[in-house]
Amino acid sequence: RPRQRGRSGVTPELRHSQTQARGGRIVCAMHRRSLDGLDSGNVIEEGRASRRRSNPLPLSTKPDESPANESSDEENEPMLMEQRLSKAAKPKRASSGRASTANGSKPSAKAAATPSSGGSKRATVGGAIQVPTGASKRTGSARPPPPTVDGNETSDEFDLKPRRLEECFVDDTMLVSMSLDSWLHRYSSDATAAVLELLTSLVHASGLRGVGLSVADADVEDEDEVLEAVVTDAACERMVETARDAGAYVEPYPLADKKTGKKHRAGVIGLWRALIDKTKHEEAFDNVLLPWCIEWLCIMSSSTHRGLRHTGTEVAMALMVRLTELLVELEAEQLAKQRQQASKAGKKGGSGMAALVEKELVKLRTQVEALQELLQTLFKGVFIERYRDSCDEIRVCCLSGLGRAICLHEGVFLHDTYLKYLGWMLNDTAAPVRVTTVGQLHHVYKAHGDEHSDRLTNFTHRFEGRLVQMTRDVDTKVSVEAIKLINTLHELELLADKKKAVEDAMQVMRLNELSQLKALVPLVNKHMARAGGDGASPNTAKASKKGKKAAAAAATDQPLVQLAKLAWGSAGEVERLPEVCGRIVASMRPLTPALSDWPAYTDLLTGETLDEDNLRHLHCVLVHLMAASAVHTNEGAAAAAVAADGAGAQTPRKKARRAPTRKELEAHDEGAVALSSELGRSLGALLETFGAQADVLQPLLSLVRQLRLQSAATTLKGGVFGALLDQLEACFFKHNEPEAMRAHAAAWAELLTQPGAPALQEQARVRFKKLINKLVAILKPLGAYAARGKGGAFDFDEASVAMRRVAYLVSAYPEASSSLRTINALPERLLPLLHTRAGSEPGLAVCITAMLQLKTTVLTARVAEARLAAGAAHGGASVELDETSLQLRDEALTLLATALDAPLPPVAGVAAGCLSLLLGTVLPKVQPDSDDPVLQDAGDALLGWFSAALQAAAEGEPVGDLEEASAQPSDLPGPRWLSDVVGCALLHGVPTAPALCALLYHLGDLPDAFRVFAKQLWLNHLAVTHSADTLAKLELQVLREASLATDSGQIDVGRLEAVAHHLGQLNAAASVSSARNKDRAGELVYLLLDSALAQTLASDESGSASFVELGLGPMLSACSREQAARLFDKYAARLDGFPRFARRLREAASAEAGRRKSSGRAPA
Repeated sequence: RPRQRGRSGVTPELRHSQTQARGGRIVCAMHRRSLDGLDSGNVIEEGRASRRRSNPLPLSTKPDESPANESSDEENEPMLMEQRLSKAAKPKRASSGRASTANGSKPSAKAAATPSSGGSKRATVGGAIQVPTGASKRTGSARPPPPTVDGNETSDEFDLKPRRLEECFVDDTMLVSMSLDSWLHRYSSDATAAVLELLTSLVHASGLRGVGLSVADADVEDEDEVLEAVVTDAACERMVETARDAGAYVEPYPLADKKTGKKHRAGVIGLWRALIDKTKHEEAFDNVLLPWCIEWLCIMSSSTHRGLRHTGTEVAMALMVRLTELLVELEAEQLAKQRQQASKAGKKGGSGMAALVEKELVKLRTQVEALQELLQTLFKGVFIERYRDSCDEIRVCCLSGLGRAICLHEGVFLHDTYLKYLGWMLNDTAAPVRVTTVGQLHHVYKAHGDEHSDRLTNFTHRFEGRLVQMTRDVDTKVSVEAIKLINTLHELELLADKKKAVEDAMQVMRLNELSQLKALVPLVNKHMARAGGDGASPNTAKASKKGKKAAAAAATDQPLVQLAKLAWGSAGEVERLPEVCGRIVASMRPLTPALSDWPAYTDLLTGETLDEDNLRHLHCVLVHLMAASAVHTNEGAAAAAVAADGAGAQTPRKKARRAPTRKELEAHDEGAVALSSELGRSLGALLETFGAQADVLQPLLSLVRQLRLQSAATTLKGGVFGALLDQLEACFFKHNEPEAMRAHAAAWAELLTQPGAPALQEQARVRFKKLINKLVAILKPLGAYAARGKGGAFDFDEASVAMRRVAYLVSAYPEASSSLRTINALPERLLPLLHTRAGSEPGLAVCITAMLQLKTTVLTARVAEARLAAGAAHGGASVELDETSLQLRDEALTLLATALDAPLPPVAGVAAGCLSLLLGTVLPKVQPDSDDPVLQDAGDALLGWFSAALQAAAEGEPVGDLEEASAQPSDLPGPRWLSDVVGCALLHGVPTAPALCALLYHLGDLPDAFRVFAKQLWLNHLAVTHSADTLAKLELQVLREASLATDSGQIDVGRLEAVAHHLGQLNAAASVSSARNKDRAGELVYLLLDSALAQTLASDESGSASFVELGLGPMLSACSREQAARLFDKYAARLDGFPRFARRLREAASAEAGRRKSSGRAPA
């Protein structure tokens, strides 16, 4: 009977008595029977006698075989081993390990039946194994010894050689097989020593080196009591203390190593599974191997050393799973034998065969009973003691092993006695334990829920509340597993209240987590199916039922309505609807056909089937769902087409992409065509109904962008497309917000640039040109007012809105700039008015900023056209702009440079952003003249404005925000104008060193966002895009720029000190970020100082002393002592004119010399 272990209440006397009787008690636990005429003492003696074996006999048991034949067999052993290796390398099942002679012939039946042939044929008394008595060593084994040369080492003929067991924890099946064969040969000769070797390998696998179990540790006279004396708790504790004193701990222990832990675990478990596979026919049932291994695993699992405890538990649970598999195999074989016995009964001549089958059945029953008792020993001795261990990994191991055992054998483990432990651990504090528990329960229900639901009913009703509650677990993985389990329980009809369970589980939608939404798809479909009944459309409901109320009730039960309610409950506010609906569609659309039911969307949105109580948010949610699903449909079709074109392409880290099948491509195409057809039919009505509502405007315009004219050509015939364009234009004039204007412009651009429908595109171009002309007509009074150049009352608000509309439309579709000739001169005429009417007319500033953006957009489009033409004609070579484009460039640069002096900061800020875009990104892509005065004047103007803007920001004055200058937001902190101008400088649109020098000079007085910007610029951009040598040259240029003489002919000492101080701080911050950056920063500063000293000492410029003392002195803070010593040794004789700098270098050199002397290293 397995011992009930505990850490308290066990006296030394009781432990000693338990140790003395342990071997007999294990045998009793394995073979407890109702033995007539045998008392407990006899059974214990028989258990001890089971480990006594006689000396090994020759491999051939034939009495007439001579020694000469034996020697010849030994000569043939390498050939036999080669044959065994070739057989082991085959994928077929290996031999069963039956007895065989050295020359390859099978032993005779008489030899196989003798007790000395390995115990394959054993007599039984009363159902128990009759163990033969004899010496302590096992008799001759059926396995030949491994090939040896002179009895020492393996022959060089074999590449693989048997190793020690602790060296086999690798993923090499051949090596493990060979090593186990060698160990089994040693086991056949000396079972005690081999068992101790196997148990010692477990100790070493736990991270305790230099210790182990040995026969020499047994202070007993009788060889039968060696294992009883060695395999004890005291021996385990003694090994732990010895390893601790000797410092032989491996930390972290192998299973806890994050890099190799999984591989080590797989190796250890693989070795033990291979051991069971090789011994399942003979040695596994010899009453020696498995009982003592299980006893040692129980001891290890109770150790105070975590490595021993964890490794012992892992192996014990793996052994329990493998023995359960073996039990299933034996029971299947037993059932087959019983059928065979029944078929032979009553037949002529079948009595002899029936007797043989009965004999095999007796043996199988004995093995089955033995395995069941071994499983109980493992469960009570390891699982019950360790499933509540303080280590999370050990608890996970126990629960995983129990769950797999329950799935494998329902007859033994599918009872509340075992299931309750999984139920209890649902409340564990560790998320990995809860994930494992729920996952194992899911496997159990899937394995036995259909056939053995009666056994799971009580457990399910007891823990159903906790399982439903875990769907809202704080850990996402736990929540996902719990949702899957609830869905399985719903399918198996095991939930007591299915409606409440599903509703509670769907509350997870509020978290808007993609993995949880994917897991919720089956439950959501069940919920919608139950609410919607047969899922009839609203039109069908109106046709089949009378009255408006009946139709409204039927529409309310539609799947889309139910899903919209769930989405609104998850979002809670309109601002979150795009994100929530996008995730719902991404996760549920493949398995939820209702999301692609386009007629159902339009019927619900344009019909009158919904109750007034449901109209408040349902329409908004339905439009967002329809837009998200439409985007997903078109993107899926495009991705399938791309995958079909690039199928088989290899990527470095991925396998070749599988080409979509023809059926998949057709499905994607059909979905996209159905979407466009329905949009062509109903999009005009949707724009007319919801075009004035701001909360649904963005998804509506997204639907316009998803319309494919070629696919919808059939439904857009006649005046349908014209009506759609009318509604789109009307909707455009209903909204004045920048986001709405930008979305409308993108919708028009998508319609104008689609291929495949020339007639519809021409119709759209004609309507778009009329729209531009209408806006230009609105701006004509503004042009007349600017041409007069006199003051007077004028309404700038309407003109500013129209100007912004034009700017957004031209930005989305630059070809429309040809219609703007009448308003090209407006900015030059309106800029002077800012000095007189800026404060009283805010619309004037909006008009001017919109015109500046319009000028920039037109010039950018002209440069893009020139590059496109050059790329088509000259393979992408850069070309010069034509006369018209150069004139347009000069006008735009002059206008933007003039706008930098505008009295309103927003106008100047927009001008700076547009000028940075042109100088840094657009114009360098052509071939500008380096001596072009227009470019130089624009760059000087932008650099001067940047310095003034930094000074104004340092003094707390407002500086223009550039949100309107670029559609892309900046990822860097600080205002947009800062990142735009610095980016232009790094792209050499303006001189880089003066721009960085101006930033560093004012950095001490600027807000914190500017300092964070400078730090990220140096650490994340310059350090990545520039080498140490290049960055050192750039920083030296910045210092030189700071040391330039002012108008009075003197160096601005404060400026030089500030720039050098901040530059040293940035380099010091780079050096402490990581070890790699520290080395790079030190090298950068050394290169900077070396180059600066060499240039300064080689020239006789005035102010060199200030440059070295004030500019280079602060840089020494980021220089290591070794590098400072190198600089001192190189320039010591030439630093007389720089006493403070020379003193700092000398101090660093002395400290480095003292450090080298103390460490015994040679001086530098």
